[in-house]
Amino acid sequence: EKNMTGKICGTGSWAPDRVWDNNDLAKMVETSDQWIRERTGVVQRHIAKEDEDTVTMAAGAALKALEDAEMKAEEIDLILVATISPTEIMPCVACGVQERLGAEKATCFDLNGACTGSLLALNTAQAYLAQGIYRNALVIGAEKLSGLTDWTDRGTCILFGDGAGAVVLRAEEGGSYAQVTHSIGKKGGALTLQSRNQIRYENDPKAKETYIQMNGKEVFSFAVSKVPEAVKELLSREQVSCEDISYYLLHQANERIIRSAARRLGEDISKFPMNMDRYGNTSSASLLILLDEMKKSGKLQRGDRMVLAGFGGGLTAVGLVRLLRVRRLSRDPEKAADYDASLKDERTAYVANKARSMAFFISIYVQLAAGLLAILVFDRPLVGQVLCGLTCLQGLLYTVFYWHYDKVY
Repeated sequence: EKNMTGKICGTGSWAPDRVWDNNDLAKMVETSDQWIRERTGVVQRHIAKEDEDTVTMAAGAALKALEDAEMKAEEIDLILVATISPTEIMPCVACGVQERLGAEKATCFDLNGACTGSLLALNTAQAYLAQGIYRNALVIGAEKLSGLTDWTDRGTCILFGDGAGAVVLRAEEGGSYAQVTHSIGKKGGALTLQSRNQIRYENDPKAKETYIQMNGKEVFSFAVSKVPEAVKELLSREQVSCEDISYYLLHQANERIIRSAARRLGEDISKFPMNMDRYGNTSSASLLILLDEMKKSGKLQRGDRMVLAGFGGGLTAVGLVRLLRVRRLSRDPEKAADYDASLKDERTAYVANKARSMAFFISIYVQLAAGLLAILVFDRPLVGQVLCGLTCLQGLLYTVFYWHYDKVY
């Protein structure tokens, strides 16, 4: 039975044009740019206009991901949208995206996992693709949190923003996908949001509890302890060391949380890319927006191992690890075949050069032994010095040769 894995072949993101910086918020609540930066790392956030709903943002990110994947909307057979901020209870956001894209063959549904939503959606899509139920999936994280934020509450309004990120997954043979998920329902009261669609709120539509309520200290404590634990558990299970990880993409909630996680993992902060300074916390959209920016900037290289980890309402903590083959898949069979052939050629060259390296390694040691014998046994110092000198030069060339092919392949 074939082992199928959903491989990312396209990414996209979308954010509203309207931007509020910290100075704008200082006009609404008692705060300052410096106060917000020091405690969160946020400098600005995108705020959707009235006519820009969750479907608008999700569809915008999806279109860019499809374009990046060189895939038509008709080829998508599963659309998953992670969101806590749908404009309508029904139809779901995913169905709205389907309508705008024209992805008529796709099965569509939403998933509410709060800030870990996009990772849980990726897990869900991977399960469907691994079973062969679907072949091409579109996973989106989209949030219009500005409509759920109390802009008079300094503890929460400084954090959140609007936006969407998307990835296209194609089922292919081979590859690996590992994940760890944890939920602690008894701590759910640390981050809450009551639905306004209740009889008790008919006469009180602006009730505080119908906006995001957060116990910042408890969420911070949960994040800085559980996220590193989940990452360590995942890497231990997959027998991957921290040194083998190129990047850790963590939910973009707070810079202090990410720096604390880096210290607990014993990793340099340069491995933890961040963009919350420009977007704020976009909940389920944050990781997919960051992934798209990493890909578009060219920072991801083929063969990179990358960890995605999130935490959020529930409370939940999720970690994923992927071995990347960064490339653009093509719908053109000839292009795809050319790429597969190039991979085979690279592997053949790698094996052949490894064999040559071993032969070269043996020959220089034989040469070194001959040089030493010429000096110590046969009293031919000039011959011995020449042989030893050549050995040193060849050893240097070997080192450069080996480093080059190890780097390339």
